[in-house]
Amino acid sequence: MAGAVLLTSCWEGITRAASATILATRGTVRVKEGLAAQFLSARPGLALGAGAILQSTREAQADLALLPSTLARMAGEGELIIDSVELSKDGNETGDAMLARRVEISLRAGTVFVTHRRPPGAAGSLFVKTPHGIVTANSDCLVCIEANSQRLRVTCARGLVGIAPASGQQALSVDAGSVAELTSQTSSLVAVAADAAGQERVTDVLSAERELLALARAQRNILPR
Repeated sequence: MAGAVLLTSCWEGITRAASATILATRGTVRVKEGLAAQFLSARPGLALGAGAILQSTREAQADLALLPSTLARMAGEGELIIDSVELSKDGNETGDAMLARRVEISLRAGTVFVTHRRPPGAAGSLFVKTPHGIVTANSDCLVCIEANSQRLRVTCARGLVGIAPASGQQALSVDAGSVAELTSQTSSLVAVAADAAGQERVTDVLSAERELLALARAQRNILPR
């Protein structure tokens, strides 16, 4: 794990930065850490601190443990940035209770499948920034997020996520079985049952979740707690 230990005023606890972990890759996936760094081939087991940039090509795939409670698959051509990963505990010892987990990433372009679980007895927050808005979750969810310069598309297979549009449009709540689509001027929310592409994405994200959970279980000894 990386980062300094910080005292917070929001609660009696200690917040520290953690690292995301690459669980697996397929095809061409590159990573860069630091302003002066060059892009290098991503490899399983690599820890990614705040500011790390992942790039993948059309046929590529990168599986990530942002935290044990938040797993993601970057599929196809795209770019993703690890903005911050934080753990807050009731003290600085291994056995101290977890108070909160917080993940912030930026999806500049591409597709990402995310399974997010709120830790029992603790807060858990997810923020995915895109060119057209920020997708947020504070409870369990399973979503597919697709972003490009023209639109943002969010398909929710489980739970609930919110979207704060960058355009200033009214915020959206996207629950299980719904698809939201945003452009710079419009937004829509429809049922997955009425959207063929949404039905495909639900199948894709359910499959991705099964594989991500299996990868995380196999490598749980290297993940932050």
